[in-house]
Parts: sequence; C-alpha cells; structure tokens
Amino acid sequence: MKNNNNFYNNINKIAGGALNDDDIRKAKSGDVSALLDRLPEKDAKRVKDILSSKEKREEFLNSDAAKKLMKLLGGKNNG
Repeated sequence: MKNNNNFYNNINKIAGGALNDDDIRKAKSGDVSALLDRLPEKDAKRVKDILSSKEKREEFLNSDAAKKLMKLLGGKNNG
C-alpha cells in the first residue's frame, strides 16, 4: 500500500496537484491522457511523439531521465 501512496503522491506532484483518484488509476494502467492534459501543449506534443514511436520509446526508457522517473514513481527498474 505504501508503494501505491508514493505513486499517487509523486504523480500528483508532477501534475501540480490537479489529478483525482480516477486520473491516477488511469495513469497506473497506462492511460496518461489526464497527465498530458496538464502539460504545456509543446511538452504534451513531445511526449505523444515519443509514445507513438517504438524506437523513441525504447530510447527514452533506456535514458537516465526515465530511470529517475520510474524510481520517483515507485516503479521497478532493473537498469
């Protein structure tokens, strides 16, 4: 349960406290639309571009930034 609370708190910090429980559940299951709606348009477009390309996703997921984000969100990271 602590891991879930960490995820909720950290993801809500990233979104400036604007997420509700439903948004958090969706993010945990892979629907990041609520998170993208909270980003500036330019940043949201960049994230969508990364998510739409297998090569860009893999490159991002292997980056130090992604590893730090997963650690912050309480995800498992083998890297």
